Amino acid sequence: ARGAAASFMIADLIAQALGPGLGDTGECARDAGGGSCVPADLFAAIAELVGGDERRARELFERVLPALKGHRRYRLDAGIETYLAYLYARAGRRNEAEKLLAEALEADRRHLASGNEYWSVPFDMACVHALRGEKDEAFRWLERAVEAGWRGWPLGTRSPLLDSLRSDERLGRIEARVEDLVGQMRRRAGLS
Repeated sequence: ARGAAASFMIADLIAQALGPGLGDTGECARDAGGGSCVPADLFAAIAELVGGDERRARELFERVLPALKGHRRYRLDAGIETYLAYLYARAGRRNEAEKLLAEALEADRRHLASGNEYWSVPFDMACVHALRGEKDEAFRWLERAVEAGWRGWPLGTRSPLLDSLRSDERLGRIEARVEDLVGQMRRRAGLS
Protein backbone atom coordinates (compact mmCIF):
# COMPACT_ATOMS: atom_id res chain seq x y z
CA ALA A 1 0.00 0.00 0.00
CA ARG A 2 2.88 2.35 0.78
CA GLY A 3 4.31 1.95 -2.73
CA ALA A 4 0.97 2.66 -4.42
CA ALA A 5 0.56 5.93 -2.57
CA ALA A 6 4.22 6.94 -2.82
CA SER A 7 3.98 8.66 -6.22
CA PHE A 8 1.10 10.87 -5.11
CA MET A 9 2.73 11.74 -1.79
CA ILE A 10 6.10 12.45 -3.38
CA ALA A 11 4.53 14.82 -5.91
CA ASP A 12 2.54 16.53 -3.16
CA LEU A 13 5.57 16.90 -0.86
CA ILE A 14 7.75 18.32 -3.62
CA ALA A 15 5.01 20.74 -4.67
CA GLN A 16 4.72 21.95 -1.09
CA ALA A 17 8.46 22.36 -0.78
CA LEU A 18 8.79 24.30 -3.99
CA GLY A 19 5.48 26.14 -3.95
CA PRO A 20 4.08 29.06 -1.96
CA GLY A 21 4.88 29.31 1.71
CA LEU A 22 8.66 29.54 1.47
CA GLY A 23 8.58 33.27 1.90
CA ASP A 24 7.07 36.32 0.28
CA THR A 25 9.74 36.38 -2.38
CA GLY A 26 9.43 32.68 -3.20
CA GLU A 27 13.08 32.23 -2.26
CA CYS A 28 14.23 29.20 -0.39
CA ALA A 29 15.00 29.37 3.33
CA ARG A 30 18.70 28.46 3.44
CA ASP A 31 20.55 26.82 6.28
CA ALA A 32 23.08 28.80 8.32
CA GLY A 33 25.85 27.92 5.88
CA GLY A 34 23.80 29.15 2.93
CA GLY A 35 23.86 25.77 1.19
CA SER A 36 20.90 23.57 1.98
CA CYS A 37 17.44 24.68 0.90
CA VAL A 38 15.86 23.52 4.15
CA PRO A 39 12.19 23.08 3.12
CA ALA A 40 13.02 21.53 -0.25
CA ASP A 41 15.65 19.20 1.22
CA LEU A 42 13.33 18.24 4.06
CA PHE A 43 10.41 17.34 1.81
CA ALA A 44 12.76 15.63 -0.62
CA ALA A 45 14.09 13.53 2.28
CA ILE A 46 10.56 12.44 3.21
CA ALA A 47 9.80 11.70 -0.45
CA GLU A 48 12.98 9.61 -0.77
CA LEU A 49 12.08 7.72 2.41
CA VAL A 50 8.55 6.98 1.19
CA GLY A 51 9.92 6.10 -2.24
CA GLY A 52 12.33 3.58 -0.71
CA ASP A 53 15.74 5.24 -1.09
CA GLU A 54 16.80 5.22 2.56
CA ARG A 55 20.45 6.13 1.80
CA ARG A 56 19.44 9.31 -0.03
CA ALA A 57 16.80 10.11 2.59
CA ARG A 58 19.44 9.79 5.32
CA GLU A 59 21.80 12.13 3.44
CA LEU A 60 19.08 14.76 3.08
CA PHE A 61 17.92 14.47 6.71
CA GLU A 62 21.53 14.79 7.87
CA ARG A 63 21.90 17.91 5.71
CA VAL A 64 18.94 19.69 7.36
CA LEU A 65 19.51 18.37 10.90
CA PRO A 66 21.56 21.38 12.06
CA ALA A 67 18.84 23.81 10.92
CA LEU A 68 15.87 21.84 12.29
CA LYS A 69 17.18 20.06 15.38
CA GLY A 70 14.73 20.57 18.23
CA HIS A 71 12.22 22.42 16.04
CA ARG A 72 8.74 21.37 15.05
CA ARG A 73 8.06 23.39 11.91
CA TYR A 74 7.83 23.29 8.11
CA ARG A 75 4.67 21.22 8.46
CA LEU A 76 6.79 18.23 9.45
CA ASP A 77 4.82 15.58 11.29
CA ALA A 78 7.67 14.14 13.36
CA GLY A 79 10.91 15.72 14.47
CA ILE A 80 13.94 15.58 12.22
CA GLU A 81 15.78 13.65 14.95
CA THR A 82 13.08 10.97 14.89
CA TYR A 83 13.22 10.47 11.13
CA LEU A 84 17.00 10.24 11.23
CA ALA A 85 16.89 7.85 14.22
CA TYR A 86 14.57 5.58 12.22
CA LEU A 87 17.04 5.51 9.34
CA TYR A 88 20.04 4.96 11.63
CA ALA A 89 18.26 2.04 13.31
CA ARG A 90 17.46 0.54 9.90
CA ALA A 91 21.16 0.85 9.00
CA GLY A 92 22.21 -0.92 12.23
CA ARG A 93 23.43 2.26 13.92
CA ARG A 94 21.42 1.60 17.13
CA ASN A 95 23.49 3.76 19.51
CA GLU A 96 23.22 6.80 17.25
CA ALA A 97 19.52 6.12 16.77
CA GLU A 98 18.87 5.93 20.51
CA LYS A 99 20.81 9.15 21.11
CA LEU A 100 18.64 10.95 18.55
CA LEU A 101 15.44 9.48 20.03
CA ALA A 102 16.46 10.79 23.46
CA GLU A 103 17.14 14.21 21.94
CA ALA A 104 13.76 14.17 20.20
CA LEU A 105 11.93 13.39 23.45
CA GLU A 106 13.86 16.12 25.24
CA ALA A 107 12.90 18.64 22.54
CA ASP A 108 9.26 17.49 22.66
CA ARG A 109 9.15 17.89 26.45
CA ARG A 110 10.59 21.41 26.12
CA HIS A 111 7.89 22.27 23.57
CA LEU A 112 5.13 20.92 25.80
CA ALA A 113 6.52 22.76 28.86
CA SER A 114 6.60 26.02 26.89
CA GLY A 115 2.92 25.66 25.97
CA ASN A 116 3.35 24.45 22.39
CA GLU A 117 0.03 22.75 21.61
CA TYR A 118 0.74 21.94 17.96
CA TRP A 119 -0.10 18.34 17.05
CA SER A 120 3.39 17.54 15.78
CA VAL A 121 4.77 17.45 19.33
CA PRO A 122 2.62 14.56 20.63
CA PHE A 123 2.84 12.90 17.20
CA ASP A 124 6.62 12.93 17.42
CA MET A 125 6.44 11.48 20.92
CA ALA A 126 4.21 8.71 19.57
CA CYS A 127 6.76 7.97 16.84
CA VAL A 128 9.67 7.90 19.30
CA HIS A 129 7.85 5.43 21.55
CA ALA A 130 6.82 3.33 18.53
CA LEU A 131 10.45 3.16 17.37
CA ARG A 132 11.48 2.06 20.86
CA GLY A 133 8.81 -0.65 20.86
CA GLU A 134 6.83 1.06 23.64
CA LYS A 135 3.41 0.53 22.07
CA ASP A 136 1.18 1.62 24.95
CA GLU A 137 3.03 4.95 25.24
CA ALA A 138 3.01 5.33 21.46
CA PHE A 139 -0.78 4.94 21.34
CA ARG A 140 -1.25 7.30 24.28
CA TRP A 141 0.67 10.02 22.45
CA LEU A 142 -0.96 9.26 19.10
CA GLU A 143 -4.36 9.81 20.77
CA ARG A 144 -3.06 13.10 22.16
CA ALA A 145 -1.91 14.10 18.67
CA VAL A 146 -5.43 13.50 17.34
CA GLU A 147 -6.86 15.55 20.23
CA ALA A 148 -4.40 18.33 19.35
CA GLY A 149 -5.56 18.39 15.72
CA TRP A 150 -3.55 15.79 13.82
CA ARG A 151 -5.62 14.61 10.90
CA GLY A 152 -3.12 12.40 9.15
CA TRP A 153 -0.95 14.84 7.22
CA PRO A 154 1.34 14.17 5.41
CA LEU A 155 1.60 10.38 5.52
CA GLY A 156 -1.05 9.54 8.04
CA THR A 157 -0.63 6.25 9.79
CA ARG A 158 1.33 5.03 6.74
CA SER A 159 4.39 6.74 8.15
CA PRO A 160 7.23 4.23 8.45
CA LEU A 161 7.85 5.68 11.90
CA LEU A 162 4.69 3.87 13.02
CA ASP A 163 5.51 0.51 11.43
CA SER A 164 5.77 -1.27 14.79
CA LEU A 165 2.12 -0.42 15.50
CA ARG A 166 0.64 -1.88 12.29
CA SER A 167 -0.42 -5.23 13.77
CA ASP A 168 -2.19 -3.62 16.73
CA GLU A 169 -5.95 -3.11 16.36
CA ARG A 170 -5.68 0.23 18.15
CA LEU A 171 -4.09 1.72 15.03
CA GLY A 172 -7.16 0.80 12.99
CA ARG A 173 -9.39 2.49 15.55
CA ILE A 174 -7.31 5.66 15.41
CA GLU A 175 -7.39 5.60 11.59
CA ALA A 176 -11.19 5.27 11.66
CA ARG A 177 -11.47 8.13 14.16
CA VAL A 178 -9.26 10.42 12.06
CA GLU A 179 -11.22 9.50 8.92
CA ASP A 180 -14.46 10.36 10.74
CA LEU A 181 -13.06 13.69 11.97
CA VAL A 182 -11.88 14.62 8.47
CA GLY A 183 -15.31 13.66 7.09
CA GLN A 184 -16.98 15.93 9.64
CA MET A 185 -14.68 18.79 8.64
CA ARG A 186 -15.42 18.21 4.94
CA ARG A 187 -19.18 18.26 5.60
CA ARG A 188 -18.92 21.50 7.62
CA ALA A 189 -16.97 23.06 4.77
CA GLY A 190 -19.51 21.87 2.21
CA LEU A 191 -16.99 19.63 0.46
CA SER A 192 -18.94 16.37 0.64
